[in-house]
Amino acid sequence: QADLVEMIPYAKENKGIRYMLTCIDVFSKYAWAIPIKNKTGEEVADAFEQIFKERIPANIQTDLGKEFYNSKLLKGFNRTLKEKMWKYFSEMGNHIWIDVIDDLVLNYNNSVHRSIKMTPVKASSKDNESKVATNLYPPLKKVYKTKFKEGDMVKIRKYKTPFEKGYKQNFTTEIFKVVKVRQTKPVTYEIED
Repeated sequence: QADLVEMIPYAKENKGIRYMLTCIDVFSKYAWAIPIKNKTGEEVADAFEQIFKERIPANIQTDLGKEFYNSKLLKGFNRTLKEKMWKYFSEMGNHIWIDVIDDLVLNYNNSVHRSIKMTPVKASSKDNESKVATNLYPPLKKVYKTKFKEGDMVKIRKYKTPFEKGYKQNFTTEIFKVVKVRQTKPVTYEIED
């Protein structure tokens, strides 16, 4: 997941750096923060290149707007990073962050995370992959009651906006076949035409 964090009020004290690109690996919680001068595609691409030299992600999750909307996980990282920055600002009596950002992120990556029960650095190791997966996604203890079974023919509920009339159909006219029932929370179904 990736986000652009505004640091505009402190740009003069930080060589004109107005933003930082923050990224977090959803699985290991390993994070990066790269200072960038502006939000141009070229600047952001250069920042991603720095990250890709270290690790190439399978997927990158961002928003559909001009910049990246915060996700819950990335919001947490950004909040933690800013808390560390503001503590540093208070101690130093200035707002110079570009000289310490790498140390702050290193500290974050070497701190134990509650969800993975280890540091992001350790969680990034291939040796710990299965342990991280077990910590993040423990086996389901309960078998949930399913409404449908494999082979059932179903219609799909239509998404309605708050302004749609109540008399409009709630379901598709097309009928689908349930081909797989997944014991997830909530129960999910794989369907085919």
